[in-house]
Amino acid sequence: MLVIYILLVIILALLLWIIFTPVYVRVDTTMDLYEISQAGTIRVSLHPGGDALFRMHVFGLQVPVKASGKSKKKPGKREKKKSRFKRSASAWRYMVGGVLGSITLQRLACSVDLDNVVLNAQLVPVLMLVNRGPVSINTNLSGQYYLQLQVRARLNRLLWTFIRFLTKK
Repeated sequence: MLVIYILLVIILALLLWIIFTPVYVRVDTTMDLYEISQAGTIRVSLHPGGDALFRMHVFGLQVPVKASGKSKKKPGKREKKKSRFKRSASAWRYMVGGVLGSITLQRLACSVDLDNVVLNAQLVPVLMLVNRGPVSINTNLSGQYYLQLQVRARLNRLLWTFIRFLTKK
């Protein structure tokens, strides 16, 4: 009986860890870094041009991921189904607000070259207004393009928002 209690506590602790630990999305085009990670749990990264397109680590162990082929579906008549998923406008606003509230932009750095000197000069005052806090966008005349993005998502807030959305009328 003690073993069952220990297993239940371990499973509950793991579930709480997954729910309450934030998920990070990182994109850095200068280093070809595209990944989604949760500390100590999972890390999925995209490697364009590499031998494996995706790499996934679960609890620190690498899991082999194979690219799936195209699925073959049989052509046939599609029956129209009535959508049972009708919600009020206030419920949809609550869901969108909850999703946006659970996502935090930690860093956004972007540099673009529009190949137009006049347009670059016109964008400078607009970008000065946009560049606040973690956002830094600028133009250049050297032909460089890069994007650095780091976003944090709280799964507990997302989960609570979806539960409330599904139960709210």
